[in-house]
Amino acid sequence: MKFGYVRVSSTSQNEARQITALQNHGVEKIIVDNASGKDFNRAGWQQLKDFCLREGDELFVTSIDRIGRNKELITAELRELKARGVIVRILDVPTTLIDAPNDAVAKIFFDMVTQVIIEVMSAFAESERIMIRRRQAEGIAEMKRTGKTKSGRPIGRPAAQMPKKFARVIDMVDRKIITAKEARAMLGLKSTTYYKLLAEFRAKKNSPANGA
Repeated sequence: MKFGYVRVSSTSQNEARQITALQNHGVEKIIVDNASGKDFNRAGWQQLKDFCLREGDELFVTSIDRIGRNKELITAELRELKARGVIVRILDVPTTLIDAPNDAVAKIFFDMVTQVIIEVMSAFAESERIMIRRRQAEGIAEMKRTGKTKSGRPIGRPAAQMPKKFARVIDMVDRKIITAKEARAMLGLKSTTYYKLLAEFRAKKNSPANGA
């Protein structure tokens, strides 16, 4: 039976391209993981190994980095699948898409070439993961230094803005025309925001700059 494995590392990524590519190769059942490729503690991958794949089955993936991004772990997983008689087809490794020749010498050479390609591409996948983590760390460090996101917006929740009619409404509260609860409703503010703005308003009103 032909199985397919798809992995995306975030909810913002779309798995449709991978699924279409696998379906074009006659894949009958596709398992999708939404998880990082740093290890193999993924529900979909474990489901494939434990309950789906049997000797003689074929496992299709679009590229080696969809299997994972740790070179040693990728090698170990592929070795285990091979020992179980599972044939792994990687779309961007052409030699995995054709059957090995019957001639013993040719088969050894064929397997060697395939293994070298997989080793190189696994190394690239791992290198890319390291670069992604490095860029993330650099981005976080820059945000901490500047206090702003990449788009230039301040980090965290934006400060609450004081409504234009705040002073007038507070004056009504001070004169006991309305209650604080009614004031919050008129201003459309939550309790915590209301009292935070009120403290700022009182502080500014009583500051020496305002003749207090």
